Amino acid sequence: MDDGRYRHRHHFLLVFSLFQDQQPGPWPSELTKRAVESAIRADSKENGATWEANAALQQAAYGKTAESRQSAAEALRLAPASQGVQAEAALAFAMAGDTARAESLAQDLGKSFPLDTQMQSLWLPAIRTQLALNRKEPRIPLNAQSTPPIELGLIQFVANISCLYPSMCVQKHTW
Repeated sequence: MDDGRYRHRHHFLLVFSLFQDQQPGPWPSELTKRAVESAIRADSKENGATWEANAALQQAAYGKTAESRQSAAEALRLAPASQGVQAEAALAFAMAGDTARAESLAQDLGKSFPLDTQMQSLWLPAIRTQLALNRKEPRIPLNAQSTPPIELGLIQFVANISCLYPSMCVQKHTW
């Protein structure tokens, strides 16, 4: 008897396979595609969009800019209102050199989430820094500390709460 639990967990198992089978280089596109399709079948489009946005970030990191732009656009198509998907897609677009789309998404995110600590202290600075690097202006984001200091960051899409890590620490701490 299928009570829906299998369908809702299947895409997580496929994504777990991505991490287990991952070799240096872009994610295996077949496993990513299967994970996204499984999430959609389980009526979890936002999860599918997150897997697609993660693939876009990795593709951009390995210089596969056309594939990265395509994956980021597909992620936004699947879950256009998702804050996390928008942030990851914006960073992927910035890393892939699509400045116009990255800047537009970053502006929208900044206006839509002015009080969101992760957005203002993690995602937007990363996107803006990448855009400045694209313009060959690396000193601008490094010298302009426009974000308030935070002690620890937790990425909201990480299920393991032990993944707290120091990010953007400004003060000296004795731990």
